[in-house]
Amino acid sequence: MDTLIEQEITALGTVAAPWWRPQLRRVLYALLGAHRARLASGYSLYSVEQRLDEPGNHTPRLHARLDRLEKTATSAWAVIDYKTGTAPSKKDILNAREPQLLAEAWLTTRTLG
Repeated sequence: MDTLIEQEITALGTVAAPWWRPQLRRVLYALLGAHRARLASGYSLYSVEQRLDEPGNHTPRLHARLDRLEKTATSAWAVIDYKTGTAPSKKDILNAREPQLLAEAWLTTRTLG
């Protein structure tokens, strides 16, 4: 992991290294920790950067690229959409204040079952 971080820091240049090194380390270790925790709780990785296209030849058609798609222990889908800002609340998602997430969930069940 540290080798990967150093390669990326080298590509950014020495001026940015003192700031980027701890940021990259923090983010990568957090992602790995979250991944391990999800696997331990019964989730399995299905795909990364999954492209989905709504079936049919009507217009308009919905298209999506999912950051991460997982299956739960009960075979339900888990759509993971990484955000750079604040994560939306469950209430916002359920009240359609985050239409992208609802559309991705609908499209996942429509195309993959």
